Amino acid sequence: LAESFDAQVPWVMCNGAAANSTVSTYNGNDGEKDGFARSHFKERPNEPLAWTENEQWFGTWTGEGDWDDRAASEVAKSVANWFAVGAAHHVYYMWFGGNHIEHWAASGLTNAYADGALLHADTIPNEPKYSHLGTLHKILGDVQESMLASPLPNPAGVLVGCAGDKRAVMFEYTKGKTPVAFLLNKGSEKLSCTYRDQILEIQPDSTLIFSISDKKVIFDTHTDDTRVQREYTTVVDLNDATKWTFEQEALPSSERKHGVSASDGIRATSLLEHTVVSKGDSAYVWYSADLVVPDDSDLGQFMLSGAGEIVVEVEGRKSAAYYL
Repeated sequence: LAESFDAQVPWVMCNGAAANSTVSTYNGNDGEKDGFARSHFKERPNEPLAWTENEQWFGTWTGEGDWDDRAASEVAKSVANWFAVGAAHHVYYMWFGGNHIEHWAASGLTNAYADGALLHADTIPNEPKYSHLGTLHKILGDVQESMLASPLPNPAGVLVGCAGDKRAVMFEYTKGKTPVAFLLNKGSEKLSCTYRDQILEIQPDSTLIFSISDKKVIFDTHTDDTRVQREYTTVVDLNDATKWTFEQEALPSSERKHGVSASDGIRATSLLEHTVVSKGDSAYVWYSADLVVPDDSDLGQFMLSGAGEIVVEVEGRKSAAYYL
C-alpha cells in the first residue's frame, strides 16, 4: 500500500508494526530500556534508529487516568541513553503542551492536552524539565561531530568496573574532535566507577556523559526533580465581558495551484500534504469524493460526521471512523 501511493517521502510505522518499505520507529517512554533499540539493530540493520513519540503526557477530557508526572531526570536519561546506543532521530510528544491548534488540530482534544510537556500549555517553561533537557540538547549538539564520525557501538555496550564488584554500561564515540562516552547506571544503587583514570559517581538509574578529551563529566541526567510551581493572577474576569467578536478566516483565492484553480478543486490519485494544497492560506481543506454503493450491497449507509470523519453503518452497527 505504501509503495503504491508513491508519496516520495519516507513512511514510518511504530513499535514493530512496520511493513516493507517503511521505517520502523519507537513510541513510548524509554526505547533503550524497553529493548527496542537492540532488536531494531538486529532486525533492521540498514534503517536509522528513530523515536517518533517520547511520551510526555496522557490527557483526556474527563481527566480519568491522566498523568504528566515524568520527572526531568527520567526523561533526560531516556534521551541520553537513546543516543548513547546510536540513535539518529528523536521527537518529544509533545514539546509544547498547548499546540493543538490550526494545522496541529485533531478531533476531540483540548488545546491544553499535554500540560506536562517541557513547555506548559500556557507557554510557561515546565521546570526543571525544560532547562535540564535544554542543556542535554546543547551537549548532544556539541559532541555530534564525533558521534557521527565514529562507528556505531555494540548495542549491548561495554561493562565498566565499579566499587563493590558492580558494573556500569559504557558506550564510546572516539573519532573526531569531540570524543565522548556515555556511562549508564541501570541499577537502584549509586555506583562509584573508574573510567579513564577518573573516579565517577553515578546516581541510580541515571547516565553520565563524559568528555574523553577534557576528562570530565559534561552532563548528568540526574537532577533535583522538585517542580517549580506556577502562580496565577486574574487579569480579567471573562464573566464581565459584555461583547464578543469573531473573525472569519478568508477562503483561499482562485490563484491557480497545481494547474487547477481553487474554485475547480485539486484532483489527485495519490496523497497530498495539507500545506501543499492550501499553501498556508487556510487551516482547513475541504475534501469531496463519490462513494458508490451497489443497490444490492449489504453495507447499509455512509454518514459524514461533524468531526471530519466517515462512518460506515452495517446492519445498525457503526464501524470505526475513517478520518478525512
